[in-house]
Amino acid sequence: MNYLLIFVLWLHVLAGVIWIGGMIFILLVLDPSLVARANSRSPLFIERLRIALAVQSRFQFFAARAAELIFITGIFNVIVRGYYSQFQYPTMYLRVLTLKVALFVAMVTLRIINVHLVLSKITSYVSRLSPSEQLTDQIPTSILQLQRKAQYFLIGNAALGLTVLALALILRSL
Repeated sequence: MNYLLIFVLWLHVLAGVIWIGGMIFILLVLDPSLVARANSRSPLFIERLRIALAVQSRFQFFAARAAELIFITGIFNVIVRGYYSQFQYPTMYLRVLTLKVALFVAMVTLRIINVHLVLSKITSYVSRLSPSEQLTDQIPTSILQLQRKAQYFLIGNAALGLTVLALALILRSL
């Protein structure tokens, strides 16, 4: 097998691992620590939220690059597969590939909605709080509701991502 093909496939898998792994980290490690602190009404909740938002903001940069890399390397992989089969794709391969691409588009859409409609509102709200409001044990309901929405988007996106990974494994066997 050509080393370029192996490298491109490796990049494709690596980008998927970075994006989906990052979502799972936020979902299983970062968010639960915030929810636990919110339930205990910690006066440092806003500061913890600010740190979590900074982590998520940094992750969003890498998630966007990973999605771009997945898109580019995915096209390359499909073309290479077609080249070696004289562009005679099996019907099942095309069905699975279509589903994988549709779910990938859904993932990108959910990510964009989450970043621009939910996380940006939380960031904006937190940045407008006065110092005295930041140290209170009264966590605004609107922040908790937005945080819950962000978690739902993340859960949906992670589930889609894991499904896309499963479809990728199926494609490798067809």
